[in-house]
Amino acid sequence: KAHAKYSHIHLDMAFIHIPLPEFAEKTNLVKGGKWIEGVTAPSFNSHFYDALAEEGIVAVGAGHDHVNDYCALRPPPPAQLIVRDAEDATPAPSIHHDTRPRLGPWMCYAGASGFGGYAGYGGFHRRVRVWEVDTNAGRIVTWKRVECCGENTKKRIDELVIVDGGRVVAPE
Repeated sequence: KAHAKYSHIHLDMAFIHIPLPEFAEKTNLVKGGKWIEGVTAPSFNSHFYDALAEEGIVAVGAGHDHVNDYCALRPPPPAQLIVRDAEDATPAPSIHHDTRPRLGPWMCYAGASGFGGYAGYGGFHRRVRVWEVDTNAGRIVTWKRVECCGENTKKRIDELVIVDGGRVVAPE
């Protein structure tokens, strides 16, 4: 009986240390954080991002650039833009019957979580990206927790829905 409730929505994610060259594209839709320092991606583009997209990866998490903590989505052609209205109660169509073009994957920086590296640009406090994955709803929400100071340590910083109904969604 429990298996009958299985949604068949797979939320495939990838985690890498060095960001992909696509993290540095100035045309990206940047949300859920700040782009503070340069992206230190390889100068040679192996098109690994394209391979991830072809395999249906919905999010790529990266580190390395300690004070970047944003999420970015490559812009789709105008006909592909799918924005879910917060008040839209209509459930997303089943991933198996949805013929809309796919977006993504989202590219999200982790923020600086360790104590061995650099940080501190303009009061930047160490932080860690949290990924809330709900496989039944096919939903991924991400935000950051900060190490320091006052009430911010109790908040979800820059909360962002990046996948809903098993599909990558554009920022609102």
